[in-house]
This record gives sequence, C-alpha cells and structure tokens, in this order.
Amino acid sequence: MWEILQSWIYESAKLVWDNFIVWKNQNVIILDNWIKENEINFNLLENSKLILFWIYKLDWNYSIKCSQNRSWSQININILNLSKENKIKLLANSTISSNNSGTKINILSICWEWWNITIDSWLIIKKETNWWNWIINQENIFLWDSGRIIWIPGLDIRTNELKASHSLKVEKISREDLFYLESRGIDKQNATHIMLASKINNLFSWIPSEYDYFYQDELDKFLTK
Repeated sequence: MWEILQSWIYESAKLVWDNFIVWKNQNVIILDNWIKENEINFNLLENSKLILFWIYKLDWNYSIKCSQNRSWSQININILNLSKENKIKLLANSTISSNNSGTKINILSICWEWWNITIDSWLIIKKETNWWNWIINQENIFLWDSGRIIWIPGLDIRTNELKASHSLKVEKISREDLFYLESRGIDKQNATHIMLASKINNLFSWIPSEYDYFYQDELDKFLTK
C-alpha cells in the first residue's frame, strides 16, 4: 500500500526536506508544488520505495540529493519545471552504496522565451555496489523560438555490475499545430495545454486520477503569462 503525502497540507509542521527518510518496508508517494528549500535530501532504507512528483516554480536554484545505502530500495523522481525565472539551475546528485536497487529521474521543463536552463546531474556508484539500475531523462519543450539548455552529466562509477543511462530531448511547440487548434475555436492557452497534456500526463502517470488537479491547475497558471 502506498502512502500519499501532499506536503502543502503540512505547512505548519512541514516535511523535513533536509533529511527525509523513507523507512524500511515503507512505500511513499510525495506530491509537492511549493517546496521553498533550495536543498532536498532523501535517504532510503532497506526494501523501501519513494516516488516524488515535484513541480518547481518559485526559485531558480535547487539541489536534490539522494542517498541509497540499503539494499532493495527504489526511487522515482518526476520533476515538472514551471518556473518563470529566466535562469533555472537544478543539481541532481545520487550517491549509491547498496545492492539490487534502482534510481530513475525524469525532468520535464516547459520554457518561455529566452529561458536558460542548466541541469547538473551527478552519479556516484561505490565499489561495493552490485545489480543497480540508474536512469535520468531530461526533456525540454520551448513555447517560443529562443532559449538555451545546458546539461552536465557526471558519472563516477567504480563497479561493473550495473546499468546506467541518460537522455536529453529538446523540442518546440509547433506553430502550425497551434494555428490548427486555434482555427477550430480553441484559444491559445487551451490549445497549448492540449499539446502539452500527453507529455505531462506521462510524467505523472503514477498519480491516482483524483489528484490530477495537482499539476493541471499549476499548468493553467503557468500558461497565463
């Protein structure tokens, strides 16, 4: 059974982001759209699972650090970047020293004109680690013609018993497709929402349908420039 934490509900107590522990045999889904801390640290214990759905939009400089030093742990981080700052930087850092575990990070950025995005991802796999699967995927969708993406992937791997992969994709919303939808009486904001829907729905596919508002409402706000 998954425990779903909506961190904005805990505004008075707040989640302890500087050292968030997923305990042994615990499965946690976190939905968050108001993180204010610049650094977030996760520590997974044995046979634990964490899925984080995070929309960041307030600040432009964040750091996520994941520590997995117990066996049979799984972490899946899904990040939707809706920041309206024109300089955005994210550091994703994983330190691994356990066996039979995995990490997957998916980052989707929806970018305004002249956006500058820097993603610095760093993976450290220690010598004693075996049977590990690590994946990071970054996708960037520009709403306009200009912008810049810098991705700095770093791998420090000290064992052969693992799988590690990374991918980067950059694309732009098609003006022809937008024009087609607008010619059918759909305003530009809703037309853009429709074109982005499949990407975002795929990113948040693990979220139960009753929580869809978590990202749909934020996307509507973002597209109203």
